[in-house]
Amino acid sequence: MTGIYSSAIQTDGALSGWNDVGDLAAGRAFHTTVAATPFNSKTPGSGFLFVIGGVDDTGQPTTTVTQATLNNDGTLGSQVAATPMPVPLHSLGAALFRSSIYVVGGATTDDVPVSTVYRAQIDTLGTLGAWEVVTNALPAARAYHATQTFGGYIYAVGGDTDTVTIADANFTGNGTKLDEVVYSKIDLRSGDLGAWTFAQDMLKSRSKHSALVAGGNVFVSAGLYNGAGNGSSENISAQINSDGSVGSFSGATGSNTLEALGGINLFNHAAIGYVDADGVAHVMILGGDDLNSPGSKQSRVMFY
Repeated sequence: MTGIYSSAIQTDGALSGWNDVGDLAAGRAFHTTVAATPFNSKTPGSGFLFVIGGVDDTGQPTTTVTQATLNNDGTLGSQVAATPMPVPLHSLGAALFRSSIYVVGGATTDDVPVSTVYRAQIDTLGTLGAWEVVTNALPAARAYHATQTFGGYIYAVGGDTDTVTIADANFTGNGTKLDEVVYSKIDLRSGDLGAWTFAQDMLKSRSKHSALVAGGNVFVSAGLYNGAGNGSSENISAQINSDGSVGSFSGATGSNTLEALGGINLFNHAAIGYVDADGVAHVMILGGDDLNSPGSKQSRVMFY
């Protein structure tokens, strides 16, 4: 799919209608995106949207990176090619910190997961520089994980160390899935990463989930894990401590679950964290595949 759509966040945290704001140069799936703005980088103007990696129309991973100007009205400028990654990757993690994009893990040709971390800097004109290998790789190769930054640390949450296909919906065989959250401190001067450290386990091994930071907590939603067929641990969260470590995870119950909103058991979905006009942090879950009927793609958007 090539379409790009945008929606304005309302004062109560809900969304307005969706608008078609352009197209990618070619179809892409299982990629990742980062938005560089004057608030998180030295980017000029209102910033840029970077679209990184993924699989192309033939189902093969790509090295392609594109960028487009973010306009103040929510539209995008034309997609232009940015510096490609050194290797093709899909189902990768990415995060932006102080004008640097970090690409963490992912799966390369033949769906093989990698442990490599790459970094590229965005200059004051918005140009993406050359990609370099970061000295400290992940403790283990992983794809289908989530990556976030918070308080000068970068986090990798869960994932799978095995060679599995994008559409695989197996949630009973979890021997190669990871239950750990690991983190690395970012050097504020150089942008280098420190050694990766165990932060906390999630109680269950999990992949093809979402994880994000909101209100100083890590929120993990859905994915493939033991019990995913009945949503037994569909939402878990833990507080981030001042030293970068993570507290114990606990699960959502009652009206705080996706099921209570009429949701279904999801995997391969997307999620974002944001703050509304009143300063209230929200988590939003977008799309995904129906775990109980794989191949049934969802258009629903939920937030809490």
